[in-house]
Amino acid sequence: LVGEVLAFSQKSLRRTLAYSSIAQSGLAIFLVGIGSIEAITASIMLLINNALSKFMLFSVDDQVIDELGRDDRNTLNGYGRKSPIVGVTFVVSALSIAGMPLFFGFRGKLNAISASFETSIAVPVIILIAAAIEVTYYFSWIFSFFKPVGTAQTPEKRMVPSVEFVAFGLVLSTVIVFLGVSSGEAFTMFERAADSLVNGVLAIGKAILGGM
Repeated sequence: LVGEVLAFSQKSLRRTLAYSSIAQSGLAIFLVGIGSIEAITASIMLLINNALSKFMLFSVDDQVIDELGRDDRNTLNGYGRKSPIVGVTFVVSALSIAGMPLFFGFRGKLNAISASFETSIAVPVIILIAAAIEVTYYFSWIFSFFKPVGTAQTPEKRMVPSVEFVAFGLVLSTVIVFLGVSSGEAFTMFERAADSLVNGVLAIGKAILGGM
């Protein structure tokens, strides 16, 4: 929750993404602490979503700094219009991190809220408050990204991203959307991973306690 509040107050995209990552990590660790298969499954999903989406978001930030020298909100105004491919990649990744429907992050946060009901009603409320803060600042960055800045006399200059960025952007964006709209059967691999993790921890615990 503190990470989300700090991310909300940042003027630099890179610092916003860094504090957002702290918040995501805190939620993932908390879910592991709940200990149920559902909670650990949600934790794994959130970590994978964060890894995929933040890879692209930090890549966008890196490209912006290379081209413009800064990544504050004023500098980023209209960047998505100058480079539509970068803009679409940014939007898909940001909406997935924010937990919007049709994106992978939504499935992870939905599982996280469902699993957290096992502890206390206050816990899912806190998660929803953090999610609301996250949605607010990510939408703010998206609006800045596509804010009109050119005029008829001074048209917006197009910027062409590298071939590598385009390739990774298209592939990862497709994966994020695919996992967001896939049926429940596609998530059995995450449940199996969570089950294996829990069983592995229990086996290690029994071995240690048995040795003592």
